[in-house]
Amino acid sequence: MSGHGVFHHRLLWDDQDAVNQQIEAGEMMRRLATVLDAIYTERVFRGEPRYELRREYPDGLELSIIAGHIYDTREVLSLIVELRVTGQSRPLASFHLSNGLERVKAAPGTAWLRATNGTVLIVGEGLGGIVEAQN
Repeated sequence: MSGHGVFHHRLLWDDQDAVNQQIEAGEMMRRLATVLDAIYTERVFRGEPRYELRREYPDGLELSIIAGHIYDTREVLSLIVELRVTGQSRPLASFHLSNGLERVKAAPGTAWLRATNGTVLIVGEGLGGIVEAQN
């Protein structure tokens, strides 16, 4: 571990070309941006990397996904998924995977994000809407 407090979180990635591929958080978010046709940005927040995706839909909705050390724990990669009306500060839906992300399964236009506690978020052009939660 480096002295800068940056942990390299690894998780599993599955798609049409890879199964159980171990990748780091930044790579996961870059791939997710491609899958979801979203804009990827990387920032530094309190000295640590913060990865963000943003996608605007034609019907005036905006999806944002933020990954990093969002909560007090540094041991896990946290993820926040929010859906809002474009230009509104308050989200229509907000999902916080605060205890870690374990696996991403991706297909064109859709991703299944599985948290360590078993919660699954389906994000993208799914039957349940842009964001659907399953336990």
